[in-house]
Parts: sequence; C-alpha cells; structure tokens
Amino acid sequence: QVYSRFLAQSGSRLLPDIFPQQDAFLDRIAETVLRRAAGKPIPDAWILFTSLTREKFLQADPVRIAAFATAVEDFSPLIGRIITPTLILWGTQDSIASPRTATLLASQIPNARLKWMKGAGHVLMKEQPKEFAGTLLAFLREPDKSLSITQVTETAGSFAAISKGTGRCQDQSCTVFEGSYDAIEITNCRSVLLKNVRTPSVRILESSVIIENSHIGPNKTALSACRSEIVLTGGRIEGEIAVTSEESRLDFAGVTIVGKEAAVKVLASEDPRSGRSVPAALFFSVCPIQSPRYSGYLHGARVILPDRPL
Repeated sequence: QVYSRFLAQSGSRLLPDIFPQQDAFLDRIAETVLRRAAGKPIPDAWILFTSLTREKFLQADPVRIAAFATAVEDFSPLIGRIITPTLILWGTQDSIASPRTATLLASQIPNARLKWMKGAGHVLMKEQPKEFAGTLLAFLREPDKSLSITQVTETAGSFAAISKGTGRCQDQSCTVFEGSYDAIEITNCRSVLLKNVRTPSVRILESSVIIENSHIGPNKTALSACRSEIVLTGGRIEGEIAVTSEESRLDFAGVTIVGKEAAVKVLASEDPRSGRSVPAALFFSVCPIQSPRYSGYLHGARVILPDRPL
C-alpha cells in the first residue's frame, strides 16, 4: 500500500491549475532551488512537488520510487510489535538494502535471529538458493524458536562478569573494542569499532567511531561525544543523561536511548560569526526514546537546541 501510494504520487499533479503556464513557472523555481541545494539534503515533499523534481530524483524508475517510499515512510511503531519468531536473512554484499538495516531490524524485533549470507547481494534466494532454502527450512523445523527470559538473563550475566578494565584509544586508527569494560575513552582516533561492548560509560573526543550492538550505561552520562562523528547501530544507551553531544555528528539506527533526566543533551557551542548557540542535527532510524521530555520512536533528522534537550 505504501509503495502504491508513492507510485501514484510520483506521477500525479499535487497542485490544481491556478494560472496559465503554472507548471513551467514551478519548474523554473524548482530548477533554481535544485542548483542551489546541490549536495544538501532535500526535503521529501520537494521531490514530489513538480514534474521536474520527480523526474530528476525518481526518473520514473519503480526501484527508485519503492526505495523513496520505504525511506520516508516511518514503520517504527510496527517493528516492535512483531511477536512471531523471526529469521532475518541478509547478504553481506547487499548494495540495495544496507547490511546496517539488518542489524537494526534484529535489534528491534523481539525474538529475532540474524543470519548473514556471505558474498550474497540483495536477491538471496536466486544467488545462493541452496543455502537460502536450507537455512529457512531448518529454522521452520525447529520445535521452539523462542528465547526464554532465563536464557537472556544468563547470557547478560556471564557477559557482564568479565571486565577488561578501562579501554583506551589515543592517536590510533582501526582499534577494535569487544566485551565488557569499566569505561572506554577515545581521543583523536579514526575508524574505531565498538562491537558487542558492555560498559557504563564511553567518552569520545575528536574521533570517528562505529558502535554496534553495545550496551552503554547506566551512568550519570553514558555516552559523551565532543567534535566527533559516531555511527551507532542496535544496542542500548541509558543514564541520568544518556547522551551528550558537543559539535558532533551522531547517527543512531535501532538504538534504544533511555534518560532519567534527558535522552540526548546538546552542549552549547557558539557560532564565531554570530555568537549564537549552534543547534545540533542528529539522525535517528527506528529508535525507541524514553525520557521525561519524549517517549516513543524517533525516525528522521532531529534538531536539538542546547536549552531544549530530548
């Protein structure tokens, strides 16, 4: 239904005729805007606004239209309501649906299992039919695919019991952290990976970091980012203030963020030209948020002001 609606919109007129040569006039405006906005994010509504923008971005291509529909439609509230035991099969070389999406879905669908098919692209059943069919049939034949509360508790307990102390990275590249730590501190590092980490706090300064399936917190401030770029997929962050950001770019996908005081707080930084506080743009994809100021899912870009935490 979503795809059909956007397919219809992509070729429909969104405005009635108001004056002669209206379409040509709007096309000239759109062309000017597109030139000036080159390389910048384009609001969804602009893409469907005129025939010129529809042609430029969608090109009457059903694949593009389907991708656009999926990107702008927010399915966040539905994903967590899937209670059926779920097998997610995903190709490691999928260039159409990012493997990051698989991790997001696995983190947000209760009782989901993620199986990677190495070397496969987007059409798994065609590229690797035997492995696909075998994996699927084995899953369907399992007598009980549910994961009990006891199993979850035991896994979390054994994981938390083994600590590696404080993990540090300074002036390095491609450092990998896995397992349990008392804290993690990252300063002036590039391409750092935190994978399946459990720690009360992570401090990141002037670094680029990827965080996958990790539990950060609880702590007064669980994740602190300053002048850094961080991509987070899956996992959970919780604290009095779960996340603080100062002049940083944060991209969350399928991350549960819980803050007793605030889920995300932006620390004030001033524009040297105007002297005004600079708001922070954070990106969320299917992220459950819990705080006194917000409760629910976030999906899309969100501008957060220093005096208005999330």
